[in-house]
Amino acid sequence: MAGTQGDRAVITISCAPVRPYLPGVGEVYLVDPSIVHPAGRAADRPVLVVQVPATVNGRITVVTRTAPRDGTPGVASPGDPELGFDEPGVWAHLRSAEAHLWTPSMVRYRGTVELAVLTAVREAFGL
Repeated sequence: MAGTQGDRAVITISCAPVRPYLPGVGEVYLVDPSIVHPAGRAADRPVLVVQVPATVNGRITVVTRTAPRDGTPGVASPGDPELGFDEPGVWAHLRSAEAHLWTPSMVRYRGTVELAVLTAVREAFGL
């Protein structure tokens, strides 16, 4: 909001605090790699949420999706334009993220996987 104060212009910028939120199990996000532990090399990487803590003071467990390579262990993930997957991939790496960092500026919602995919991924990682 702009205004004046004597002979000076005054601009007031209001910023609402960015609040973390808890995702749903089975949801897919594009995540800034700086919030994933251990950190990955790639830029924003798709992750599948497989466990969620009770509060934002815990850790969110995710599995990252990577390009399939010969022998890459994990669960096959076919291309899915609705989730932004142009090519086949593999749900391959179990990771975690601090829930208090799960904010709209760090993650982008892509959609939800089918229950069969979620079940296969959770079983592959013993969850």
